[in-house]
Amino acid sequence: MLQAAAQRGRLAHKLLETLPFIEPSNRRAAALSFLARQAQVTEADDGAQSQSQFEALVDEVLAVMQAADMAPLFAPTARAEA
Repeated sequence: MLQAAAQRGRLAHKLLETLPFIEPSNRRAAALSFLARQAQVTEADDGAQSQSQFEALVDEVLAVMQAADMAPLFAPTARAEA
């Protein structure tokens, strides 16, 4: 269970790092595509996540990015990991 939570955190971090550079209308599709590729890479792992879990993760990540008080952090001009 801890391994799955750590994997989910890594995936969320990667999405938060890369999605700001993608047109907002394309972010959901791009995020789901990225997660699908990651699932193929880790398919043999016991901690593989389901499509519904991926969709929930994308919803959470996009909600954080769209929150008014968080918007400056996820603008294309923001410096990631600065």
